[in-house]
Amino acid sequence: RAESPRLSGRPRVPPKWALAPWKGRDVHRSREEILADVEQSRRHKLPASVLLIDSPWQTGYNDLTLNEEQFREPDAMFARVAALGFHVCFWITPFVNQQNVADMRGIHTWASKTFQPAAAAGYLVKSQATGRPQVVRWWKG
Repeated sequence: RAESPRLSGRPRVPPKWALAPWKGRDVHRSREEILADVEQSRRHKLPASVLLIDSPWQTGYNDLTLNEEQFREPDAMFARVAALGFHVCFWITPFVNQQNVADMRGIHTWASKTFQPAAAAGYLVKSQATGRPQVVRWWKG
């Protein structure tokens, strides 16, 4: 709408790197796969500027903790990714799981460590019937 920029301001133009091609795959199982992807992209002169690290990459869905059993020596890995000109984007979702079901070393089967704090703070959608967090079967959760 014409009023929108007046009320909220004009949107910023994203940086050029965010609009260039992205490189990703459904699952990066290891540090070696990530490095192979970015190194091969450069070897073949592909113009990608963002590496998307898709699920699973955390120790539990949406606990925002990098799974270091899956990605050894993360500081060196990300330094190499950056040296090759890639920005990193991590896949996240707007929900938290009570149980993790991904088949990946280093992922715990218990609830995401964000579930209880989010529930206690009242951040989760609540059941009208019980007033407790609404728990539903959702995707992989």
